[in-house]
Amino acid sequence: MPLFVRLSRLYRTIRSHRSLGFSMVAGLVALAVFGNAICFYLCDGPNDSSITFGDSVWYSVISITTIGYGDLSASS
Repeated sequence: MPLFVRLSRLYRTIRSHRSLGFSMVAGLVALAVFGNAICFYLCDGPNDSSITFGDSVWYSVISITTIGYGDLSASS
């Protein structure tokens, strides 16, 4: 079965069930936030012992929403 047909079926299924669509979007946002937080923590955490995982989650949320307070910044 071609990829386009599979994607169109998936799209119709998501459109017919709103809660499924909301769950998928929320899951993707959570994956993006925690994926970025893990990358930030692994890249900058060992270099600067004052950065905790909570700080890296905060930095990830601020970066994804493009607010950028400037209280944390990547050093590498």
